[in-house]
Amino acid sequence: MSEPGSSPADQPRAVASAIPAGVAASAVILAVIYASISLLSLRFAWGSPVETRPVCTFLALMTAAFAVHLVALRTAIRRRLSESAGRWILLAGLGFRLILLPSHPVQEIDIYRYMWDGLVVSQGVSPYRFSPQQVLEFEGTPANEDLRRLVERRDSADGIRETLSRVHFRHLTTIYPPVSQAVFAAAAVLTPQSATSRTRLLITRAVIVLFDALAMQGMLRLLRVFRRPAAWLIVYAWSPLVLKEFANSGHLDAIAVGLSTWAIVWWLKAVQSQNIVPLLLAAATLGLSVAAKLYPVVFLPVIAGSVIGRFPLKSSLAAALLFSAVTFTSLRPMLHSEPPDPTQLSRRSPPSVTSPPLPETASTSNQESGDGLTAFMSSWRMNDLIFSGLMENLVPQSRAWYSVIPMKLRETLRSPVMQRTGVSEYTAAFMISRAVMAVIHVTITLSLMVLAWRCPVRRLPNLAFLSVAWFFLLLPTLNPWYWTWAMPLLPFARLRSWLLLSGCVSIYYLRFWLKYEFGRTTVVGTDYSGPEFFDHVVVWLEYLPFLLILTAEAIRKRGRGGTPRDRPISC
Repeated sequence: MSEPGSSPADQPRAVASAIPAGVAASAVILAVIYASISLLSLRFAWGSPVETRPVCTFLALMTAAFAVHLVALRTAIRRRLSESAGRWILLAGLGFRLILLPSHPVQEIDIYRYMWDGLVVSQGVSPYRFSPQQVLEFEGTPANEDLRRLVERRDSADGIRETLSRVHFRHLTTIYPPVSQAVFAAAAVLTPQSATSRTRLLITRAVIVLFDALAMQGMLRLLRVFRRPAAWLIVYAWSPLVLKEFANSGHLDAIAVGLSTWAIVWWLKAVQSQNIVPLLLAAATLGLSVAAKLYPVVFLPVIAGSVIGRFPLKSSLAAALLFSAVTFTSLRPMLHSEPPDPTQLSRRSPPSVTSPPLPETASTSNQESGDGLTAFMSSWRMNDLIFSGLMENLVPQSRAWYSVIPMKLRETLRSPVMQRTGVSEYTAAFMISRAVMAVIHVTITLSLMVLAWRCPVRRLPNLAFLSVAWFFLLLPTLNPWYWTWAMPLLPFARLRSWLLLSGCVSIYYLRFWLKYEFGRTTVVGTDYSGPEFFDHVVVWLEYLPFLLILTAEAIRKRGRGGTPRDRPISC
C-alpha cells in the first residue's frame, strides 16, 4: 500500500525481500566446491611431489566455481534484492573465505616472504637491507647489529627458521612496499614466537583477508551510492579468483585493493557532494594504498581530472599535497635503505631444506644477493600476451611462432638502447617493450583524465575501472591475482565482456602442469617444451577469445548507439 499522502508514482519499485532460490542454491554449490578445493590443497602441501599435484582437477573446480558464480550473478540481477540481501551476499562471501583459510596454498608461496618480512620489521630492521639468503646462510656472530638481530631471530624457533627456508627468490631483497610491510609485521607480532610455520601462515593469511573483507564492504557502499543492485557484489565476494588468491594464497594485493576501494568510495562521495572532507580522506587513503602496492597510482589521472573540473584550485592543491605527503612519507623506508658493508657478511652452506621448484617468473641463473625491485622491473615476465607479442619480435632469438620482424630491424631497434645503457640484448628488448606499453597506457589514461573532467559523476567509476584494466593487460607480468585490482569496479564496466577475464586468467595455473608433464620433452605436435607451449600457445587461448569478444561487444554497442544508460561517453 502507498504511504498516506503519496501517490503510486512516488513509491519505490518493489524489491525482493527474500533470497532467490537459484542464488541460494548457487551459494550452497560454491560452498561445496570451495570445500573441495580446500581438501584438494592437501596434495599441494609443502614438500609434496610436484608430479602428483592435481593441477588439472584444481582448474576444473575453479572453472565450475566461475560458471556457478556467473549463474548466481545473472539470477540475482534479475531480482531487485533488498539491502539485507546485499549483507547476506557479503556474509556468504565471508563464509567461503573461512572455508579456504585453513587450506594449503595452491602453487603460490609468496606468503612465506611476507611472513619473513614481518619478522624482520618486527625486529626494527629494514626488510630492504638483507636478502633472506644472507640471513639464512650467515655463520657466527655478525658485526652488523641489524644482521645480528635477524640471525638471533632465525635461531629462536624452529618455525621461524622453517619460514625463512621456504622463502623463494631468497637471493633477492624484498620488493613489497612499507604499508604492506607494516601489515606483515602486525601479523608477526600477533603470532606466538614458538608457533609453527603453518600457524604463522594461517595468522598472516587471516590478517590479509581482513583487507579483502574491507574491499567487499567498500564495494557494497559504492553500489548503494550509485543505486546499483546489491547483487553485483557477487562479482567480487563470490569470485573463485578472489577467493583463491586471497583466502588460499594470501597475496598481499588484498591490502591495496581494500584501501584503494575505500579511496574510490570517498573520492566519488566528494565529487558528488562537492565536499573537501571526503576528498582529503580519499587522498590520504589512496596514498596509503600506493604505499601498500604501487599499482593504485594508475587511478590518479582520472581522480585528478574529476577533481580539477569540480573543485576550487585551493581544495585541489590541498588534496594533491596530502596525497603526495602520505605517499612519499610512507614509501621513504623503501627509497632510503642503505645496504650493509659487504665485509660484515660471511657465508656458510645453507642447512638441508626441501624446497619446491622456484616459480617461473624471473631468471634464477644469478643467485647472488641483489635488489628485488630492480630485478622485477628489468626482467620479470609471466602469462603476458600483448607485451609478449612485441618483445618476442625484439629479442635476438625467439622460438615464438608469432616472431616475424626481420633480425636486422630488431638489431637496429635494440642498438641505441644497448649503447646508451650497456645492457644485454634481452634487457634492451625488455626496456623497449616496457617503454612502448608505457606510452600506450599514458595515452589511454590522459584520454580518461580529459573525460573525467567533463563527464557526469555516474561515468567516473567506469573510467577508473578502464585505467586499471588496461594497465593490467599491458603489463609484462600478468599474474592472475593482479586482476583483482580492477574487480571491485567491475559492476561499473560498460562492457560486460570484462566479466569473462576473471575466469580466463586462472588458466595461468595450467603452466605448472605443462612443466611437470612436459618439462623435459616436447608437447605432442610441437617443438615446444611444456612451459614454452604455455607461453607461446596457451596464453593466446587464454586472452585472445576474451579480447575478440570485448572488441565485438564494443563495436556492437557503438554501432547501435547504445541505450541512454550504455551509450558511449561523449563529452
